[in-house]
Amino acid sequence: MLAPSTLSHSLAVVPFALFGGLGVLTSGSLTNSRSSIEQTRYAVAGSILIDGAPAEGAVVSLHPVAPLRWAYVAPRTTVRADGTFEINTTRITEGADASLYALTIESPRVPARYRRPDASPLQLRVADGPYQLPPINIGADGGRL
Repeated sequence: MLAPSTLSHSLAVVPFALFGGLGVLTSGSLTNSRSSIEQTRYAVAGSILIDGAPAEGAVVSLHPVAPLRWAYVAPRTTVRADGTFEINTTRITEGADASLYALTIESPRVPARYRRPDASPLQLRVADGPYQLPPINIGADGGRL
């Protein structure tokens, strides 16, 4: 058995060592996150109509076809009254990383396949410069008009 002075010292060191280990892990995680946060993002804009009417209130999201990193927040925005939108990530109109995305539309007025990234027929590749999508018009039958 350890002497009382050694035991108390060991108990004091163990939590510090565990906390220090987590601190090192956290520091590395922050460094990796910082580099991905500082990536160039590109503006993505467009318009969505459902049966010819603006899809006001629908939520548009971009889901990477190949995930960019282990923790990812899908760029998303809400469609305005006139049917237009601008994609953002962490700040208003910041844009999206360069990548291939499945675009989803969350609205009770669109068929389920448009709400799921693995089923959405809408894909786009974001690259250098701002990206203007051609107008998207979804018919009542779920087909694009």
